[in-house]
Amino acid sequence: MTMKFSIIIPLYNKEKYIASAIWSILDQTYQDFEIIVVDDGSTDKSVCVVENINDTRIKVIKQKNCGVSCARNTGINNAVGDYLLFLDGDDIYLPNALEHFSFLIEKFPDNGYYCSNYYRVRDGHKTPAIDVSRILGKKFEYGVVDNFFYIAAYHPGSFPCHASTFCIERKSLLISELTFPNGVTHTEDVYFCSLLAMKFRPVFSRECIHEYNLNTEANSRNTRPTNERFIIEELRKYVDTIPWLKHFLAKNIIHLLYNCLEFGDQVNFYKHKKEPMFSYSYMLSSYKIHFLVLKFLPFKLLRKLYLIKLGRKN
Repeated sequence: MTMKFSIIIPLYNKEKYIASAIWSILDQTYQDFEIIVVDDGSTDKSVCVVENINDTRIKVIKQKNCGVSCARNTGINNAVGDYLLFLDGDDIYLPNALEHFSFLIEKFPDNGYYCSNYYRVRDGHKTPAIDVSRILGKKFEYGVVDNFFYIAAYHPGSFPCHASTFCIERKSLLISELTFPNGVTHTEDVYFCSLLAMKFRPVFSRECIHEYNLNTEANSRNTRPTNERFIIEELRKYVDTIPWLKHFLAKNIIHLLYNCLEFGDQVNFYKHKKEPMFSYSYMLSSYKIHFLVLKFLPFKLLRKLYLIKLGRKN
């Protein structure tokens, strides 16, 4: 039996949040779907919470812990829906998410890759991740975007899509042989979405269909790396052929430098500043100011100012 959508949820120790995530799917206005929960070796009661939700469309797969990318790939291999979506276990879909993706698929049936705006939620306050009017114009509602990495490079702290805000045709994905990078736990979803954007012509919508919870334990800042950023190393090979990709990776270097400031990693801070893509010519929007500040102010002063901004003591 096939259905329109397979929603894949990688699950690891999310007992506080997983019920809300699943019910956000079950309460969708569009009901043709299956839910594949891939438990990645949880040590809490996450699986019990899922199994207590009585709905035949929920399938639970248990595996030894091998990381979020591995769990998502397991879900892909077990899905039967025509289109795949991924929802993190501590986030939720808004009630119109599947209906809106179905609408986009009907409008652009040959594109295969669909992204939608989303809300970033912190301390109960939510704001759209992408300021669509500012970047694409007030009249833009939805459509094919040929400047995907321009959008990605322009907007502070946000990406046109991440793991929980895109939809991909399953058949096209399997043919492409693209997968989430096993063993990677930071920027792995942005990397995967970037590969899809290079392979397909993405459709993007202004509509917010998802709430990305910034206050959960899984989104703690203490997991941010300072030595490298996976997406920079893996995507640099494409910078000469993909428009705006250098600008997007330059933005990622900025964020990597801020990680170094936060955790006091002076050695890697100066190493990353030697990156060829750490250049004013590749900066867009407010990143021009960030570049100038990071370029010319000394590490100790920058760190002090940044910790004050984060509300921490030195």
